[in-house]
Amino acid sequence: MTHLLLRTLLIWVVATGTMAASAEDLFTLKLRVPEVQAPRSVDGLLREAVGIELQRLTGRADIDSEQLQYFRKQPRRWIQRYSFAPYRQEGVVIGQWLQLVFDKAQLLKAMEARGLTYWPAQVRPRLLIIGYWSLQGTQTPLTPALIAEQPDLDLVYAAYLLGLQVKLPMVDDPVAQRPILTEENIAELCQRYGVDGVLRLYFEEQFIQGARRVQLHWESFLLEQNERLAGTVKDATPKAAFSKLLLARMADWRAAFQQRVSQVGEATLVLKTTRPEALVHLETSLKQAAPLVRSVQLVQARQGEGHYSVRWRGGWHALLALLAQLPGVRILEADETSAQVVLAEGAQ
Repeated sequence: MTHLLLRTLLIWVVATGTMAASAEDLFTLKLRVPEVQAPRSVDGLLREAVGIELQRLTGRADIDSEQLQYFRKQPRRWIQRYSFAPYRQEGVVIGQWLQLVFDKAQLLKAMEARGLTYWPAQVRPRLLIIGYWSLQGTQTPLTPALIAEQPDLDLVYAAYLLGLQVKLPMVDDPVAQRPILTEENIAELCQRYGVDGVLRLYFEEQFIQGARRVQLHWESFLLEQNERLAGTVKDATPKAAFSKLLLARMADWRAAFQQRVSQVGEATLVLKTTRPEALVHLETSLKQAAPLVRSVQLVQARQGEGHYSVRWRGGWHALLALLAQLPGVRILEADETSAQVVLAEGAQ
C-alpha cells in the first residue's frame, strides 16, 4: 500500500524596495561551497561560479552550452579577486564560503559581443518572503531558525543565486503571523514595504514510497505590469520548485525590460544640497549604474542645488527605480512631462 505523507508549506512573497545590500551588486557573489559540489579544485569552483554569475547577470537558465563553455574555460579572466571564509551554523564550521568579485567591464563587454543581454538589478522586482509551513495542521512561520533546521527551505539564498534581492519580515510583523492577501490590501502592502507586487506560493510536499515530490501552486501580482497570474510547478524539493518558478517569472520580467531597454531618454536631475562632495557622489553613483545610465553630466551648480543632464535606457519607471536605490539621496518630486526629478540628501 502506498504510504503518503502530505505536508503543506504556505509561502507569501512580496516584492519590496527595502532590501539587505547583499544582492544589490550583481558583480559580487558569495557561494556556499556545497552548492558547487565540493570537494572540487579551486579552478573547478571558479568555473561553477562563473556559470552561476552568467545566470545572475542575464536572468536566464537557458544559456547554451557553447556560450557557457566560452566563459567557463578561463574563469580567472572574469574574476578580479576571490577568497574563502568559514561557513558556520550555530557557531560550528560546516563548510566554506567562496566570495568573488567579478570584473564588471570585462564581463559586460564579452556578454555584449556574444549577444547576452545584461539585466540590471535596479529594474528587477525585489522580494520579501513571508512564509508558513504546516505539518499535520500545525503552522510554523518560515523563520531563520526553521531554515537552519531545514536548509531546503532557504528560499532567500535560492533567490540570491538568481540575482534577486529578498529578505524575511520581522517575526513580530502582523503580516508574518497571518498571511492573508486580498485585492484591497495589496496596495497597502506595497506602500508599507515599498514593494512592486506579490507572489503567493502554496507548497504541497509528498513522500510516496520514499520518493519526495513538491507541488507548488502560485499566484503573481505585480502592480506596474498590472499582472495577476497563477500556475503550478513541480520538483523534488521546495527550493528547487521555488527556483523553477522564479526562473519562469524572471523570463517574463526580463522580456518586459528588453522591450523597454531600446528606449533612450533624457532627463534633468536636481539635487538640493549645500555640500560639493554630495554633488560629486551623485555623479559617481550614476556613472556606476552603466549600462542603464548612458551618460551623466553636472551642468550647473549654484547655491543650494546642482543640475545634471542624464541619458538612460529603459523608460521613465526604470529611471525612478534606479534613483530610488541610489545611496544617500531621496526623491522629492518626479515629473515625467518635463522629464525632471528633484532629489534631496537622505534615505528614501
